[in-house]
Amino acid sequence: MKFGKRLNELRERKFLTKRDLADSVHISRQQIKAYEDDGNIPNIETFLSLADYFEVSADYLLGRDNYVSLPISSKKRYVIVPDEFSDYECDLIKGFINLLLIKHAKLKSKEESEKEESKEESKEESQKESQKESKEESQKQESQKKEESQEE
Repeated sequence: MKFGKRLNELRERKFLTKRDLADSVHISRQQIKAYEDDGNIPNIETFLSLADYFEVSADYLLGRDNYVSLPISSKKRYVIVPDEFSDYECDLIKGFINLLLIKHAKLKSKEESEKEESKEESKEESQKESQKESKEESQKQESQKKEESQEE
């Protein structure tokens, strides 16, 4: 696959217009069009900006391999896909892995919110216990005052 076609597929996969992509990597819409439609190749700085933006390797962007880059937090992991697989099949694999990542993120988020709720409940129980102790202490003081006043 040629660079222009791969760039077009990556852009469309993110539902970006040529203008959106151009603005993101600080070039003109006409340059994006020239890369995608006319087979032009960008300078190295623009090329690397595009690879970074789409979070893919330079070889993937050039169409030289079918490594699928998967950003996971600050790390990058790669899945090696056989050359016989089409770009569509590579996209399916990447989509499946991204679904798993979303599921994992949701589970992690749910666990964190449950921890927060648990902390809130503990805090409320602690406050109730403190209020109860405070009330008991004030009742004790009042009863002591009554006893003292009755003794007089």
